[in-house]
Amino acid sequence: DELDGWLIKSENWQALNTVMPKFREKVQTIYIDPPYNSKSTEISYENGYRDSTWITLMENRLKLAKQLLSRSGSITVAIDDYEFHNLKYILDIAFGKENHVSNICVIHNPGGRSDDKFFATAHEYAIVYAKNIESLRIKGLLKEGKKGKTQKIQFRRTGSNSTPDKRPNLYYPIYFNPATKEISLEKRENFVEILPIDSQGNKRVWRWGKERFLSNIDKILVEENNGKYNIFVLEEEKEFVKPKTFWNKPSYASSNGTKSLKDLFADRYYFDFPKSVSLVKDFIFIQSDRESIILDFFAGSGTTAHAVMKLNKEDNGKRRFILIEMADYFYTVIIPRIKKLAFSLNWKSGKPKDNDGIGIFVKYYELEQYEDILKTVEYGDSDIKEYAEGLKKVLKDDFTYSKVDPFIFDKKLSKAVRIDEKTGKAFLDFSQIYPDREIDIAETLSNLKGLKIKKLTREFVEFENGDKVYFKNLQAKDFKELLLW
Repeated sequence: DELDGWLIKSENWQALNTVMPKFREKVQTIYIDPPYNSKSTEISYENGYRDSTWITLMENRLKLAKQLLSRSGSITVAIDDYEFHNLKYILDIAFGKENHVSNICVIHNPGGRSDDKFFATAHEYAIVYAKNIESLRIKGLLKEGKKGKTQKIQFRRTGSNSTPDKRPNLYYPIYFNPATKEISLEKRENFVEILPIDSQGNKRVWRWGKERFLSNIDKILVEENNGKYNIFVLEEEKEFVKPKTFWNKPSYASSNGTKSLKDLFADRYYFDFPKSVSLVKDFIFIQSDRESIILDFFAGSGTTAHAVMKLNKEDNGKRRFILIEMADYFYTVIIPRIKKLAFSLNWKSGKPKDNDGIGIFVKYYELEQYEDILKTVEYGDSDIKEYAEGLKKVLKDDFTYSKVDPFIFDKKLSKAVRIDEKTGKAFLDFSQIYPDREIDIAETLSNLKGLKIKKLTREFVEFENGDKVYFKNLQAKDFKELLLW
């Protein structure tokens, strides 16, 4: 629950399948910017079936993505004219025509492409679909150029993640002098102590940590009512308008995506066609609430993570992200970008302009790819049947095996299986096959079981249902889905 995000280096079809047990129907918003398959972003294919290959690539992943969306969730896919018609067809099949929300025209190149033959293309599209359009809610975009009235917002959090066990750093006393109206985090004489206790006497937490509280203390208001004190934040009431299907803010231009990376890395960045942070941020804002999970399985340079972090800073949200990317810039662009933004959201020529970052706690890992695994598997219909049958008995498998029906058997992983001579139980020793690599047992089991990690120590991992797995006693039966397919 404390994690702000997950970064997964992997081919995305495999990654989506891997996280499916844990995140099924828990993602609120998907934003993807897939390869457009146009001349400027051409994909290398093994064959000449350009459109059909791209359609298959997208269809497989979109069907998986739908399963990850919550009932009220939605997906936005960026695309240009080249594959618009194919993508729209695929989305109609995957999500249903009745769940089509809108085709939005985005002006991403105001000057137009000079290399176009007849018309200088200045736009691309964002196609939006709902998981279930009856449950969909789209928020308005902030109306620009008009100030609203000042409003009072309760400083004590409510709802999910609003208790000290979830957010311990947000539970602290605030001191107030009723005579002088002075507010402090230090205990002083003639100051009353105020804690985030709700009307039912339950412990809650504040909206901000101590550092942000002190830097915004001029926005804090304390009111007394019958001897009880309530704390509020004074904020300008914002006016929102229904989003239109034509998006033409200057900040949406692709050049701003390039500028964001240049500001972060100076001239030491290697990524073409990054999306505008402002554009992605607005799409996430209108389709999510403050505690949603946001998924991007064509992560590119990590713009979606950037947008989520910036949005959380603006409205004190707890949105979390899952980013999936297979290219090497996972390590050279995405992770360094997130680290820099954790320190500061404002950079110029590779140097921070302040240290007013959001701070972040993310987990990143790499998946062994199917291509590597398939090099070591054997088809279970010949000489390995006897060995496989013995392994199945050790694993106490509960499905019926027919000699007629073959199966896939991971020969490499089976080499990690050891039998305890005293108990006869099978356990796994990954050092037998991965002597030079660190295997994240906790995350592997979390994904396989579909359970969140509750506690992690050097000796064991405990899951949300109370199950404990000790790393020195790994039972092979817990990994049988990886051994036998």
